[in-house]
Order: sequence, then structure tokens, then C-alpha cells
Amino acid sequence: MSEPINNQHKTCVPEVPAARDWEREILHAKAHPKPKNTVLVWDVLFYRVDENGLEMTDHKGRTQIFDAPDMDVSHIADGVDVKHLRKHSVDE
Repeated sequence: MSEPINNQHKTCVPEVPAARDWEREILHAKAHPKPKNTVLVWDVLFYRVDENGLEMTDHKGRTQIFDAPDMDVSHIADGVDVKHLRKHSVDE
């Protein structure tokens, strides 16, 4: 790489004589790879318990499940890494 001119900082992309824009973009992409994916929240469900820790159930004894459609729960994914995940099928 050539020396900086007029005390300019060196860039992470090596100077290529007569490099075309697309060649510079390729070199920049190799120097700064993008993450392959990001973990986000798909859905969150809640259930309620009484003061004894017993689940709230319906008349058939099934646990009652609730959602909170107006609540932002995106922070739940903070700190979750792909290695923490287990694949789950989504019923459509």
C-alpha cells in the first residue's frame, strides 16, 4: 500500500492503480464483511399464574395463553446469538 499523502489516514481498502468503482466495492466488502443474519423476535406468548403458582386454565383444564400485540418486546433478542437457537417450524 502506498504511503498516505499530506498526513491523510490510510484506508482499509488498498489502493489499486486505476481501480474501477466496482473493484473498490469488492475490496471494501472483503475488508468489512456483513453479518450473515440477525436474530429478531417472531412472537411472544404469555400465561398467568395465581399466588400459588397454578396456571390459569379454561373450563377444559387447558392453560390459557395470551399475547400482547401492542407491547414492544424486541429487546428480548438483545444478546441472543445464532448458536442459542433451535429451529422451529411455523404453522401457516
